Amino acid sequence: MSLLLSDYVRYDLDSNYEEPPPLPSEIAERFSYVRRPIKARQRLVEKTTDLLEYLVKFSTSAFYFGQEYKVRLSLFCPKAERDGRRWPAVIILPVLGGEYRLTRRLARTFAVEGIATVYLHLSADIFQPSRSVQDMEKFLREGAIEVSKVIDWLESCPFVDAKRIGAIGVSLGGIRLSVLLAAEKRLMANVVALAGANLAGVFHDSRQRQVQAYRKKRKQEERVSNKELTQHFAQALKSDPGALAPFVDARRVLMILALLDNKVPIRYGRELHSKMGGPEVIYLPTGHYTSVLLAPYLEKAITEYFKKHFVAIAREPHGKVREVGQRLPRPH
Repeated sequence: MSLLLSDYVRYDLDSNYEEPPPLPSEIAERFSYVRRPIKARQRLVEKTTDLLEYLVKFSTSAFYFGQEYKVRLSLFCPKAERDGRRWPAVIILPVLGGEYRLTRRLARTFAVEGIATVYLHLSADIFQPSRSVQDMEKFLREGAIEVSKVIDWLESCPFVDAKRIGAIGVSLGGIRLSVLLAAEKRLMANVVALAGANLAGVFHDSRQRQVQAYRKKRKQEERVSNKELTQHFAQALKSDPGALAPFVDARRVLMILALLDNKVPIRYGRELHSKMGGPEVIYLPTGHYTSVLLAPYLEKAITEYFKKHFVAIAREPHGKVREVGQRLPRPH
C-alpha cells in the first residue's frame, strides 16, 4: 500500500488554458428541456450523530428508452444547525452497477464536512441486450437532462447554496458527467473519474464483462463484424464525451485516471483529458476496480478539491470567507 500511495502523480491545469468556446446551438438543443416545478417526496432512512439520510423521489417529463421514469436519489445532509446559512451540494453519479463503495463513503464524508450530497440512483439498465446502438445516444442525452433536473430541485431547496453545486462521476457516471458539463454551466466544481472519450473505441476494447456481453449480443442481432459494430457506434454517438469535451470549462474539473485501467482503457482517458483542454488530473498506479485500494487518499483529495473550490465562492455578507468543513453548531 505504501508503494501505491507513493506512485500516484498529480498535474495542475494546463498553464496555457484560457476558456472553452461557446456551445453551438445544435448541441445546446440536444440537452434543452422545459423547466417545471418539482414536487418531491422524501423519507428519512437513517439518522446518525453526524448526518441525516433521506430517500427522495420525484417524477419528470423525461423518458428513458421511451418510458417515463422517476428520479430516485439518496440525500445526505449535515446534522447541524444551518444558522441561516446554506450548504454547498455535490451530486454523485453512479457507476454501471449502481453501487461503488468509495462513492457511498464520499457521500457520508461530504455530509460530515458540511456539504449536502445527492447520490443519484441509476434510472435504467443501459446494457440490456435489447438496447440498440441508437439507444446509447438517447441514454447520454436523457441522462444529462435527468441531472439538470436534479440541479433544478437542489436550487429550490432552502438549505442549498445554488451558487455552490458540484458533481462527481465515476466510470459510467464520469462519462455521463463529461457529456453534461458541456451544456450545464451551473456545476462549479466537478470530479470526472475513470472515464474516457471515443465511446465506440471504449466499447470495442473494454474488458468490462457487461460491455463485452452487450457487444456480443449486438453483433448477433445486427449480424455485423466487430469493425462494423464499432463504426455503427461512432456514427450514432453524436454526444460522445470526446466530441463535447472542448466545450467543457477545464478550470472546473479534476480528472482521476487509472494507468492500468482496461475497463475504460487509459488511452481513452488520456484522450478525454487532452480534448477537455488539460484539466487538473490525478494518475493512479492501479486498474479500474483496484483504484478502490487508494480509497483513503482519494477520499481526502476529492474532499479537499471541493472544499477549496466552494470556499473560493462562499462569501459572507461582509466579505469574510466561510470555511467549508468547519464543524457547524450542533442542534440543542
